[in-house]
Amino acid sequence: MALIENVSLFPQNLYKIDCKSEFDYLLKESYVIKKKYKNDYPIPELMYASKNRNIFKNESSFFPLKNLIKEILYNIHPKINKTITHSWINFGYKYNFQEHHTHPKSNMAGVYYIKCPPNSGKILIYNKNKYNDIYPITPYEGLMILFDGSQPHSVLQNFSNDPRISLPFNIKFE
Repeated sequence: MALIENVSLFPQNLYKIDCKSEFDYLLKESYVIKKKYKNDYPIPELMYASKNRNIFKNESSFFPLKNLIKEILYNIHPKINKTITHSWINFGYKYNFQEHHTHPKSNMAGVYYIKCPPNSGKILIYNKNKYNDIYPITPYEGLMILFDGSQPHSVLQNFSNDPRISLPFNIKFE
């Protein structure tokens, strides 16, 4: 079982899970996805976002990661049924960033980092009650973050020559 760190944050919980080395093969699989599906991002020079929004449903090579997420979610909220509603691959190229946003139709949101070169952009988690309170996280390969879907967050600009590759996903409670 992966080590789960619960960070009590602005009274929201944020979960950081270190999955290092369990899913190294997903880097190669991410490039397979990139070839297989069209880009859903309007500025392709800055970012690739897979048109397929059901990676965990449609791509068997990602099933082990999906199963780990389900196990972690069960440990966090054992009495609630949960469904991963969307999952996709992002390639953030040099100078790419993600502006402040939320996942309003999701109870939880998550991201798994597949490739994180140095200086490829921190994720910033904002306090919903006091916007100047920010919790920065420097992503690294194998890091998974889970947080409330309504929690505002953004990603700083990638200054690396290599892409930052991540797999974001949304979770709905039933």
